[in-house]
Amino acid sequence: MGAAHLWLAKLRSWSVVAVMAACGTACSTGAATCVDAVLTSEVRQVITVESGRLGFDPVLPCGIGRGFIVASVAIDDLPGDPSERRINFIVERNGERAYVLSETRVPIASTQIPQSTRRFKVLAGPVVAEGFVGASGSGGEMAYLRWRADGVTYELDATLGRAVDEADVRQIAGALMLRGSNAGG
Repeated sequence: MGAAHLWLAKLRSWSVVAVMAACGTACSTGAATCVDAVLTSEVRQVITVESGRLGFDPVLPCGIGRGFIVASVAIDDLPGDPSERRINFIVERNGERAYVLSETRVPIASTQIPQSTRRFKVLAGPVVAEGFVGASGSGGEMAYLRWRADGVTYELDATLGRAVDEADVRQIAGALMLRGSNAGG
């Protein structure tokens, strides 16, 4: 009885080790790397000109996998006294809109989510992004997240579909959140 009990204990410990080893390679949520999105020469030029006017160094978009490109950049002024600039990166993947990343110094504090959507939350280091996932006005699905790090508000508005899915958005947002909290803006 004692030998059988000892053998069973060893078998259990080997099973735990095997499961931990398998999970260490297959269950990791941070395994995918967020690769810098390609910047066109026009986008680089806008970033160079506008970075000084923003009052912070913008966090550049990234993507999980290949094919992400910053197709364009839009700059707008948010109302206020004085008004503040916002930079909007329009990111595509293989010719389809993937997401828009917006960055500004203006705190945006709304916590309401639209009806027929569900809350969406991403944690990365000390930063928490909150938003929602649900139907967009165009009939597809979208994911929206907002977070604040080092005095900058970030908004990620993604079109869910072939370019990105919810898991991609979670990983991209997590990587951007860590980049932003290290940017020192």
